[in-house]
Amino acid sequence: MLIHCLSCWLLLIFLETIQCAQTHHYELTLTMKPLNPDCSNYTSVDALFINDQMPGPTITASKGDRILVHFRNHLPPATHSNANVSSSHSDDNGVDPNSATLHFHGVHQTGTPQADGVPFLTQDPVKPGDGRYLYDFSVGHQSGTFFYHAHVGLQDFYGAFIVYESDTADPSLRKPSEQQLSLGKGNATFDDERTLILSEWHHHTRSDLESFIIGPNYTHIPNADSLLINGKAIFDDKHVSDLCSGYHQMEVESNRTYRLRIIGATTHRTLGFAVAHHRLTIIEVDGYLVTPYETDYLEVAPGQRFSVLLTTDQTPMDYAIGTTRRYVTNKDLQQSLVSSNGWAILHYQNGTNSTQRPYYTLPHNHPTFPANDTPQWIWNELKPLYVSAKHDELLRRKPSRTILLNTTNRRIPGNGGLVQRFYTNNITFEAPRSTLLQQILKGTRTKSRYTISQLMMDNATAQGYDPDLGTYPLQYMETVDFVIQNTHTPGFPCHQHPWHSHGHSHWVIAFGPGSYNDAKHGHIRNVPAPVLKDTTTVYPMIQPGADQDAMKNSTLLEPRGCGWSKIRIIALHCHIAPHMLQGMMVVLEEGADLIRSHSHLMNLVHRST
Repeated sequence: MLIHCLSCWLLLIFLETIQCAQTHHYELTLTMKPLNPDCSNYTSVDALFINDQMPGPTITASKGDRILVHFRNHLPPATHSNANVSSSHSDDNGVDPNSATLHFHGVHQTGTPQADGVPFLTQDPVKPGDGRYLYDFSVGHQSGTFFYHAHVGLQDFYGAFIVYESDTADPSLRKPSEQQLSLGKGNATFDDERTLILSEWHHHTRSDLESFIIGPNYTHIPNADSLLINGKAIFDDKHVSDLCSGYHQMEVESNRTYRLRIIGATTHRTLGFAVAHHRLTIIEVDGYLVTPYETDYLEVAPGQRFSVLLTTDQTPMDYAIGTTRRYVTNKDLQQSLVSSNGWAILHYQNGTNSTQRPYYTLPHNHPTFPANDTPQWIWNELKPLYVSAKHDELLRRKPSRTILLNTTNRRIPGNGGLVQRFYTNNITFEAPRSTLLQQILKGTRTKSRYTISQLMMDNATAQGYDPDLGTYPLQYMETVDFVIQNTHTPGFPCHQHPWHSHGHSHWVIAFGPGSYNDAKHGHIRNVPAPVLKDTTTVYPMIQPGADQDAMKNSTLLEPRGCGWSKIRIIALHCHIAPHMLQGMMVVLEEGADLIRSHSHLMNLVHRST
């Protein structure tokens, strides 16, 4: 998942031992074969599968458990015709584009940076043919809804990763005497659970998409031809056949409450999600429990996860589960994208059409979505279920510094023409020539001319970037506020961007329109009850009248701020990572001086199955 913006980290700290933790072994094998998941006239010749499944098999664990994933890359070595792009590292590093890694999205990887799955930052990519790698980590105190996915180029394979809060939340461990499942905290109870993974499907090869995105013909990120729910859709009902699997069916019983785990495995669009005639009660966001909040629909950004409660209290029949693309800047385009895909079926087992398999026809009842996008959605209404005294103090304290991440894009010479690249503080990410974690452990890392104190000289909105290291060094246990600044050229759309922090969760503590100014906005704290999460969307919020003034007063239009979000991170460990193909990512290097004291990591980095 490489289109949305990511920041990564090298993890240092070890969790205390958790009693009764179990060890789970999983074997995940990556292969390639033809696939037509949306009943169209296009069959992909290079679709990716995990254990012959798409989506891949679900990994489950409980809080504190240890996970060992034996990953095998059985893709064939790439031919020259599709080897023009591998990832943000491209062929300059001699990387076969069929090399692969696994990222466990949302897992902190505390003490196990080698298991984070970021190529050339935390591990070497796993070579095709019969390459192998062991991902060995503990989930520690984390629980909730996660997923694993590819992290090389635009490879698109994924699967759910569920960590249960307690034995009382795991349906497989329910005792006959227990009527309902519970989270262990709060009053939320439910009868069973279902998982729905939202993803995108293109009628183009991965190689063609990658070449277009980093090539001179790039104009915009192509919209997916279909939106899939659990790997299924119908692109055009005129092309359905016996080979078409139809819509995904989510079977339920009447008068029960279900925990729906919604996973945003998209690579581009933020999606609206709703179920016809059924309200959704949010109880979890990105692995953290929140005070139950009822809503008609969700906004699911790439990488975002939710748990919601749905009660089957309607007339037993079939109901449509729907998605829609949000924050599409061209409303005519939005209308043209409304088609017969991006749907699934909520099927009451004691309702009508119980023998119809597979489903080729949608029920007449469809969910509805607001016509207009609303920046910040309902985020300010959500509250954490429980705030510890420690977290309360971390939110109240003054940060050691504020770092402004000003994002822009421009065209530069490359690939036989002008290509688009993204910049953060006028720097576009370039991958190291060898894996950064191994450089640190071997003592071959470039020495910096700067101390962190020197990089912090500008107290307010110090950039803090170290040009020698190519990272933003942070001190161990440092409290840092990052302001992520959206920009656009006046007269052109401002786009929303989701940012994911590898190895960390963060709080959104403030946001605003236009351009961030520390003197004017540094004191603002307009998020009443910040919720910990690992994926945050910076919404398009143009200052009223600002574009018109800029276009009146200048013929040379420079990028202007069009919305910002301030997030708070505590440098409990360190991490490194992709708008990724086009260089939109930053690397935070936390407590790097401490990493080599954990010399056992060197053996883990090279460990294989």
